[in-house]
Amino acid sequence: MALSNCVDSVERRGNVYYLRWRVPVKFREVETKAEINQSLKTRDPVGARGRAVLKKKAFQKVWQAKLLNQNWGPSPEAFSASIALLEDLHLPYVPFEGLVSGPLEELVSRIEKITQIPADSPVVSAALGVCDVPHIRILEMPKILETRWDHKIRSKNADQKRQWRNRYKHAARIFLEVISNKHVHEITEDDSRRYHKHWQDRVNSGSISDDQGETGAISAADDR
Repeated sequence: MALSNCVDSVERRGNVYYLRWRVPVKFREVETKAEINQSLKTRDPVGARGRAVLKKKAFQKVWQAKLLNQNWGPSPEAFSASIALLEDLHLPYVPFEGLVSGPLEELVSRIEKITQIPADSPVVSAALGVCDVPHIRILEMPKILETRWDHKIRSKNADQKRQWRNRYKHAARIFLEVISNKHVHEITEDDSRRYHKHWQDRVNSGSISDDQGETGAISAADDR
């Protein structure tokens, strides 16, 4: 089985197949090359097509992460796109502080996995745990949670959805009153203790149940 000179972005040169792919217009502002030209390191035409598809997807994921970081800065979307790049390396995201305080072998292993990756790639910052943290304020969290957990609540009826939203909205409002409308990444251990104490005091006073105190929210029926 033989491919023509260039089919599905795959080109044969001698006995080896290459990825030859023009960079999509929407990614031109984050990719200086007009065309990707890389060896697929195989002489098998079917395998070459499969590798080409995987490589194109990998490039697009990196470009999308770069584009989001460039246009939106430290947003939840940009952060998520950068973290998703670690899936191909089979690595979880660990903040830099956690890496340097953890086993040295893990940090070395991560560095070894990214040695051949360009330094400006968002993969590098994700692997080393230094991605720009999204600037999300407490009052924005209920909406973000609803978007992230859409698959969990889409089957609920209108009243159940209203109750689900209200418990998180109420918890966010209470946090604002007890602490402030802080950015989530700026919340300290002291803030957490103060917030927990607020709910524990309410449980001790009998105004809410233990379960309500555990979740940091009250039912929609009691929400004023």
